[in-house]
Amino acid sequence: MSNFLYTDASTLVSVTCADSRGQQALRLLKKYNYLITSVLSEVETQAGIVTQAKGDLQLQVTLEDNAKEVFERFQIAHITEAVIAQATVLIRRYRAMLQLRPLDAIHVATAQEVKMQLAKGQVIDYLTSDQRQSRCFLSEGFRGTCLD
Repeated sequence: MSNFLYTDASTLVSVTCADSRGQQALRLLKKYNYLITSVLSEVETQAGIVTQAKGDLQLQVTLEDNAKEVFERFQIAHITEAVIAQATVLIRRYRAMLQLRPLDAIHVATAQEVKMQLAKGQVIDYLTSDQRQSRCFLSEGFRGTCLD
């Protein structure tokens, strides 16, 4: 098993909201020394929180506090020009075949950028709740888990 895990916002929303996938994700997160996500996940997680709260402002604040605690455990990777360039390549490669969405391409490209920065021989696994993103990760040679 790798020491590095890239996690997207779909998983972070589940962890923040403590749903069944979130419980599953927490068990997996504990197995890794380094947890990484994209700065994009902050915006996507906020969107998920607002959706889950359904107008309940007290619940929204509670979930936002939960999200802060979750994000404190993660290293945040920035979206660089190299990430955007690679995401564009991924869209060309997988949009038709996998119905890859642009934000999913940015997540995969971010993980690829982080992987290039690791020492030779180190690998980075992924964790997502998104089937399309998981298929792209697998097609790009990553190993990991797609939560049900």
